[in-house]
Amino acid sequence: MGPSGSGKSTLIHALAGLIKESDKITVEGKRYLNGFSLAGDSMLPAAFIEQDVNFFPHMTVKETLDFRVELKLGSSLGKSERDDVVSSLLDLLGLTQSANTIVGNSKVRGLSGGERKRLSIACEMISSPPIIFLDEPTSGLDSYQAAQVVKFLRRLADQGKTIISVIHQPSQNVLASFDYLLLLSDGKQMYFGELSHARTFFTDLGFTITEGVGLSEFLLQCVSRTNGGPTEQRASIERIEKIANESRKLSMKLELSEKKIGEKEHQHAIKLIQQKSHRPAAGILRQFKLLFGRALSETFRNKAAVIIKVVQQGKVLQLDR
Repeated sequence: MGPSGSGKSTLIHALAGLIKESDKITVEGKRYLNGFSLAGDSMLPAAFIEQDVNFFPHMTVKETLDFRVELKLGSSLGKSERDDVVSSLLDLLGLTQSANTIVGNSKVRGLSGGERKRLSIACEMISSPPIIFLDEPTSGLDSYQAAQVVKFLRRLADQGKTIISVIHQPSQNVLASFDYLLLLSDGKQMYFGELSHARTFFTDLGFTITEGVGLSEFLLQCVSRTNGGPTEQRASIERIEKIANESRKLSMKLELSEKKIGEKEHQHAIKLIQQKSHRPAAGILRQFKLLFGRALSETFRNKAAVIIKVVQQGKVLQLDR
């Protein structure tokens, strides 16, 4: 969590291994997976859900999941098993009642914003990743829809998944669903630890919380720069530096012991690291069939676009004559 431009999205992209080093970008630091060191460009066995996810608007929720399941799992599962996977995902993400509703978009009425966010999570849950990264999953949602999305994330966490999410000024109810908080400002760590200890950390530094102000608002006030004259800006920079220095002193220390494992365990660790794959399990012919069928279905369901194209072609033929 942190103010806009603090580096939240950049951080989770780096943790997931999605930032590649180049002449313009250098990534420093160490990453570990179950105690095993990861190379800087190694992908984690994780799902990464961007802030904005695009779907075909005229496909239903079930059709969208059916397509993703068949594309990702290919012929490794039979039709009945794939249907079971889709049904379980609909039930897990609370989308069963919306299964036959078209997804929609800003121009086509369909799912609500919260349901569309949950559908994006369901699509990434097909391969059952142990880690899920989310870039502002509550962005653009009202307080109720945001709470519903976080409620499902909390359910996934209780089932053993590791959920890492960027959150921007959540309500008290939403913030209370998280276990740990990493607070950023200007790319610097302001606090990292249990959420329940965050208030004490800042009050011990001399910050007082105004009555009626929520915890998230209080924390953001503490770590945000002040827009004002030179004096106010200088004071806010000094404040942020002070908090960053105290955070470094009290930051959680990761105790990573050298693991002595056999060849079998070592190979298992390597397999887990390489588990994330961008290649679909479906063969090339199955991919073509799925993509062609989806494009054809989307084209004929978008009646307004078909009518406009027919009218345009009719006018072109008249002009040619």
